[in-house]
Amino acid sequence: MRSILAAVLVFGLAMMAHAETAFPTGRVILTVGGDLGVSNGPGANEEDYNFFGYLDLEFKNSMSFDEAMLAALPQHEIRATLLDLGREIAYTGPRLSDVMRASGAEGKRAMPTAFDGYVAEIEWDMILQYEPILATHGDGEPLVVGKLGPLMVVFPVVEDKELYDSFEALQVWAMFFLGVE
Repeated sequence: MRSILAAVLVFGLAMMAHAETAFPTGRVILTVGGDLGVSNGPGANEEDYNFFGYLDLEFKNSMSFDEAMLAALPQHEIRATLLDLGREIAYTGPRLSDVMRASGAEGKRAMPTAFDGYVAEIEWDMILQYEPILATHGDGEPLVVGKLGPLMVVFPVVEDKELYDSFEALQVWAMFFLGVE
């Protein structure tokens, strides 16, 4: 009887944990993969016949986000002139730290990856200190694939020009994957 009760308890706890993990219902625009505390998707390896395999990305489990899931996180705005666009743009989206927390990756290193394979490494301390966002919109319009989207890492403007210039290599655009270590 105790073993049946224990099995029911373990199954119930597993179902509750599973119920708390959100699943995308729309088009996935971000996959977080690596050392995660929660997962709503499978892993990938370099031999997979998909874009992850093409870029030699490997991860054991993943958390997929659609537009609605990212929009459900607290939204923040950073106004900046980036990529020599010639004018200031109001970028909006969730904080990178909030996306990582939602993936069970608090305290880890983030490696945003663009469609062309460009990868940056951002340490957790830097994420907390400067609070970059994963921009989903620019001036109220969605960032689209083929331009800057679907996502772009945007750091806030800071007074220290040398520090701000160092952010340039971390502001990954055309981002679709976030590796976590």
